[in-house]
Amino acid sequence: MFTKRNDSGYTKPLAGIRMKTVVHGENTLMTEFVLDKGSVLPEHSHPQEQTGYLVQGHIVLNINGEEFDATPGDC
Repeated sequence: MFTKRNDSGYTKPLAGIRMKTVVHGENTLMTEFVLDKGSVLPEHSHPQEQTGYLVQGHIVLNINGEEFDATPGDC
């Protein structure tokens, strides 16, 4: 799947968080999140493989009990 970036199609599941699905398939899901500073996305899980990237800011992820503290350019 190929798509161009645009500012439409977001939902607001929680205060300070906007999201939209960018790519989905049988075994993968990629969702774009825009979080206001200090927002917290509750712990959750998915049956699919997840793909993501950080454009700006700072995020702490807990994946299978391991904590990842990331800023852009860390990878």
